[in-house]
Amino acid sequence: MPVTRPYYGRRFNLGGTFAADLDPNAQVKISADETFAQAAAANDHVVGHVLTKRDGNNKGVVELIRYEELLEDCVVTENVVAGEFAKRAADSGGEPRFAKFVPGTDAEERKLGIYFKGATTGNKAKILIP
Repeated sequence: MPVTRPYYGRRFNLGGTFAADLDPNAQVKISADETFAQAAAANDHVVGHVLTKRDGNNKGVVELIRYEELLEDCVVTENVVAGEFAKRAADSGGEPRFAKFVPGTDAEERKLGIYFKGATTGNKAKILIP
């Protein structure tokens, strides 16, 4: 029987490392830099589901359900970890900067997306945005 999935807009497929051997259609979260793991806990932030099982190099493809674009070369103003939510920070020299979104402190409308790849202060991260 085919799996029925909610439609969130344009579908976006993204390749990455799989932390384990996941079956097609398994729901996944971001667990480390450019890495997907099964979303099993009630509070896990599901980003998509498995399209192709991992290959011999632990690489596979995920169909994202909430995100439609990957921003690369995002300079961060603080250390950020993959799987944390992102927000815009104050621009520096006309260039956009990004920081981690803090639930309960930052207004919800400031949430930009989720880090697909973390970075240390002043370095470049990757952010998935809706």
